[in-house]
Amino acid sequence: MRILFFLVLSVCLQPSLAQNVIIPGDKSLQQSFIKPQRYEMDWYMLRDTSKIPIGSVLTEIKKSDKELLLITQVNMNRTNASWIDSSIASLPGLAPVYHSSYNMQRDMVLRFGKIVTGYYYDKLKKTMTELSDTTTGYYFDSNLYPYLLSLVPMKEGFTAEFPIFDHNPAGKKGIIRAYIRSVSAGEYLTKRSGVRKVWKVMVQDELGSDQQGSSTYYFDQQDRRLWKQEIQAGGRMMLMLARED
Repeated sequence: MRILFFLVLSVCLQPSLAQNVIIPGDKSLQQSFIKPQRYEMDWYMLRDTSKIPIGSVLTEIKKSDKELLLITQVNMNRTNASWIDSSIASLPGLAPVYHSSYNMQRDMVLRFGKIVTGYYYDKLKKTMTELSDTTTGYYFDSNLYPYLLSLVPMKEGFTAEFPIFDHNPAGKKGIIRAYIRSVSAGEYLTKRSGVRKVWKVMVQDELGSDQQGSSTYYFDQQDRRLWKQEIQAGGRMMLMLARED
């Protein structure tokens, strides 16, 4: 009888201990927060007590009845170089449709479906690779997942897993994972709006070669605006702060 009791208890507790796996079409994503917007964040490297400006990231979100378009433009201070990424996802499910990425080192285009097609052009080696990847399972575009963090059902202690698709010749390719490790309530002091109540969301992912890095996002509790992002990667500390002018 004692053994039976513990078997029943373990079965009852298992759902509460399981990780939330969020995939396209998940009803828990709070799509009421999706709206057209445009915002810019300043990017800094942290060294000892110094905050060194290294660039900025401009994000634009457009929405139609059937699609979400997210465009990010990274501008680097020293080189005047720009990196532009565009992602299209279907609505309401947010399944990936298209992703393009252009910078000084390479161009890449991905068209999503049962077979992911496109190309990867290495500008340094001057080599073109045609892509054809047969995938199984459901996933989000890796370029879109940081934005999706603002849509999760925020509450203390929330954790989740996102399957995401990424193509990186120097790292993992195909379907990899991103994880929400913790969610907690906090405050953020803005220049113009005073103290704002925020959700602090700490995440880790399998992007790149350093899978020990992490990011902490500070989302406004009222409208999910991103105020701040702290990044730890490869022993470096970086910071992104929303412009308020």
